[in-house]
Amino acid sequence: RSSDLLTVSVKPAKMRCYAEGTQEIGHDLNLKCETKEGSPPLTYRWEKITGTQKLPATAQTLAPGVVLLTNASVDYSGTYKCTSENRVGSESCLLVLNVGYPSNRAAKIAGAVIGTLLGVLLVALVVYFCCRKQKEKKYEKEIQQRSEE
Repeated sequence: RSSDLLTVSVKPAKMRCYAEGTQEIGHDLNLKCETKEGSPPLTYRWEKITGTQKLPATAQTLAPGVVLLTNASVDYSGTYKCTSENRVGSESCLLVLNVGYPSNRAAKIAGAVIGTLLGVLLVALVVYFCCRKQKEKKYEKEIQQRSEE
């Protein structure tokens, strides 16, 4: 009696595309895509589908599904597509990059410090004038009591 071996192959499915790193000018970014299902061997291919429709010149494939973009610029912004393939089929996912100017952290910190100091100063002034008003009322009462005597 002979036994037959049945091999079932599964096309790539349940893909996830994401970026690691700060999407700011001058920073490095990793574009990553993963396939949760699919029979090996799986191949991955990244492409830019908007703008120049070419991966930036600095793009380096680090591992299957992982592309490093170094020294990001505004030109890197756009929609990227990762396709995973095997002999049974393929699946794709999209990733939108919005590379912008770095946020001015020093200005934000300075603004927060100045705002806090102004708030403390305002509270101190309110307390000072309330205490002063209390003393004036107390002084007026004393004068009024002395004049009644």
